[in-house]
Formats: sequence, C-alpha cells, structure tokens
Amino acid sequence: MKKSLLIFLFQIMHFIGFAQANTFPYVREWATFNPQGYNSIYFNETVSKNGNTIVSSNRNIPFTNIDSLIPINPNESGHLLLGIINPSGNYILAKPFGGPDSLNSSSSVTKIRTNELNQIYFVGRTFNPSGTLGTAGTHQPTFSNNVYQDTVYFNGEPILTDPHLATEGFIVKFDAEGNQLWGTYISGNKDVNVSTFYERNGYLYVTGGTNSQIGISTANTYQTQYQTQTSTTCFLMKFDATTGQKIWGTYLGDVGCYSNVTVDSNDNIYLKNETNTGFVKLNSQGQFVSEIILEDGFYIASSPLIDDADNLYIQVRDVGSESHGTVGTYKPVKTADAEMLLIKYNNAFVKQWA
Repeated sequence: MKKSLLIFLFQIMHFIGFAQANTFPYVREWATFNPQGYNSIYFNETVSKNGNTIVSSNRNIPFTNIDSLIPINPNESGHLLLGIINPSGNYILAKPFGGPDSLNSSSSVTKIRTNELNQIYFVGRTFNPSGTLGTAGTHQPTFSNNVYQDTVYFNGEPILTDPHLATEGFIVKFDAEGNQLWGTYISGNKDVNVSTFYERNGYLYVTGGTNSQIGISTANTYQTQYQTQTSTTCFLMKFDATTGQKIWGTYLGDVGCYSNVTVDSNDNIYLKNETNTGFVKLNSQGQFVSEIILEDGFYIASSPLIDDADNLYIQVRDVGSESHGTVGTYKPVKTADAEMLLIKYNNAFVKQWA
C-alpha cells in the first residue's frame, strides 16, 4: 500500500514540478517497443517491489508468431501471456497460461497488480470453454458453460435473442517467479466481468459488472438482490487471497462499479457513491455501515488511497464558490471556477490538509 500511495503522491508532485519548471526533470534509463505491436502485448501497469515490470496479453494471440526475443518455453501453452521484464528492460519470463483457445472464444486481462511479496494477480473476463484458468480447491475451478437468452425490445415488442455463451470473470494468482498458485472463475446465469481488485490483510476484494441474477451475492450483505432488468449492475466479492475461496458477495447498484476499492486496517471498505460526491462504507462482512458525503461542490475524480494509519488521500474536482485548500499547503486558494483538489482525511474523515 505504501508503494501505491507514494506513486500517487509522486504523480501529483511531478505534475506540479513540471508545471513550475516547464522542463522534463527525468532521464530515460531504457525504453522498449511492444514486441508485436499494440494489439498483441498489453503493458498493464504494475511494477513489483523488486523493480520488475509485469505485462500481459490482453486478448488471445498466436504465440507461434511471437517475436523470437521473447523467451517462451516451447513446452508450455496457453491463450494468455504473463511477461516479466527486469529493471534493465529485458524479458526474463514469458509464460503462456490459461489453456488452449477455442473457436469463437475470447479472454481479456483487465487488471494486473503485485503485492508486498511480489506475487502477481491477473483478473479479467473470458468465454473460453477450453480454458484452464481455474485450479482445484478454489471458488470455481472450471468454466461453467452457461448459455442464456436475453429479451430485447423493438418498437415496444419483446424479442428473445438466440442462445449464447455467458462471459465469466476470472482471477489468477502467480508467485514472483511466474508459477501459478491458484485460479478461479466467477460465474452466474448470465455475463460476469471482473474489472479491478484490491488486496489487504490476506483478503482480495474484486469488483465488476454483471447482468446475472444468481451466483453473485450471499446472504446478509449490502445488496442481496439484483436490482435491474435492463442493464448490467455492479458487484463486490471478497476472497481468501491464499486459497481463492469466495467469502461473500454483494450487488452494488451503481456504487463503486469500476473504481478501485479502498480497505482500511479493520477491513472496512470504501466505495465511491453513485453521484461521486462521497463514499459508501461497508464493514468486513459486506454490510452497510454509512454513507459519507464530502463538502459541497466536491466531485470525486479518482479512487482514494489509504496509508497504514488509515488516513485517506482523495482527489476531487472542486466546483464550489469558495476555496477549500488549507494554509501552508502548495496552493490553498483556487484561481479558477473548477480545480483539482488533493485532500488528506484521517480515519474519522476529519480533513487534515488540502
């Protein structure tokens, strides 16, 4: 968590410094092109504690056509790719995973992150019946092959679509050397797409969107019932980060659907509310605690970060008529009708500085 917080603050200060000096203050150490162009290898953002950069394919690619500079073991196969690039900019591992591709199927990686142990998480979505992303002993080791039909309306008349295979979410965890530790699918009776996740205190918090009425929520959580019949709705699930077993799940409506989840040291969960003017707080069991509304004129611009003392760092768009900065900071007074404001709150949501 310290790494993410430092990167977030570094980006803010870098922008400030760049704006003041009007010069680029960094010297390039290395740079490399995508080996097969934009459509093949996905440079999803994460750098491990050991300085390695983790990359992946974000869709099925023909590994027989991959650049010979990528060290793929010919004895390994899979329709997705885990790549590890060392601090010098060279591939030290390129590992296919997830089993064979199948006709008219697709898999896509949506987020990669590493933890304090340099373990690697991939999440995404797939409708590949031949895939082997799941492993024994997890929440859902195998692809469920659910087929469903939708009702659409044309000139007010309901029309039943042709049967089609439901998309399923997935989570895959690797160790620092690229060995798969576990993997699980996430399915319901319709489409499930995993968008992002957060790890803390041995738990994994996963968010995404779904139009599935079953398989998502568990009893006594924030929203146990699917709320809409016309579009996808958001969900949150909590997993054991060691075993890949699901602990609980809840629908979210439009709350926190594709934003990062923030979790404090007591496993309380913070999600942006529907209007981006505050946060919904859930407890460690996925139950509603409170809704926290920020100052008038604040619209949350990015997911918050939290430090080891449970202080929250939030970036908002301030369109209020007054300045909300605090004395002694970089820029306490706004000079435009709408400006970005960086705020630090303590764990009681009392503002420390802005």
